[in-house]
Amino acid sequence: ISIRRADGTSVPFNADRINRSIERACIGLTDPIGKVTQIATETQLTLYDGITTAEMDQATINAALQNAQNDLEFDKIATRLLLKTIYKKVLDDYSDDELDAKHKTHFKNYIKTGVEQGLLDPRLDEIFNIEELSDALKIENDELYKYSGLSTMQNRYLIKDNKQQPLETPQYFWMRVAMGMSLHEKEP
Repeated sequence: ISIRRADGTSVPFNADRINRSIERACIGLTDPIGKVTQIATETQLTLYDGITTAEMDQATINAALQNAQNDLEFDKIATRLLLKTIYKKVLDDYSDDELDAKHKTHFKNYIKTGVEQGLLDPRLDEIFNIEELSDALKIENDELYKYSGLSTMQNRYLIKDNKQQPLETPQYFWMRVAMGMSLHEKEP
């Protein structure tokens, strides 16, 4: 089976790569090995030659979700897997070790891009100390979501580009809302 990447190139299917992704989503949960095995097995049943990486990510999320009715930890796994896809789209490639730092560093680019594309009020880039605000971002708060809440946020509230790809993470969204609400304060 070959996997089609976003850039159009094909690579051979690598079960270890999916398993590692699922393993990271299972950290701190009960019986992580059993959950990884179950999700990976159910994901592999849906694969076909030429599947895209985005379709494979969604297949893995779906495999986790179908088990959530019996064990709520599968909802946590699906949420973490969806967060991974959002982070990948917004931040590009990242390692787990650098996620928090890259998330904070990228916030300034997000504000500038949003202003340049006419999606954000220019005052967000003019009157706020973006470095100070980016330091206040707490990416671990994204772990507080349930899958249905995160999915709704992604589909309805996160700002998207013209290709309908998210430009912001949940923490960027909440900071953007807070910035907008404080625009007219003496010290925004």
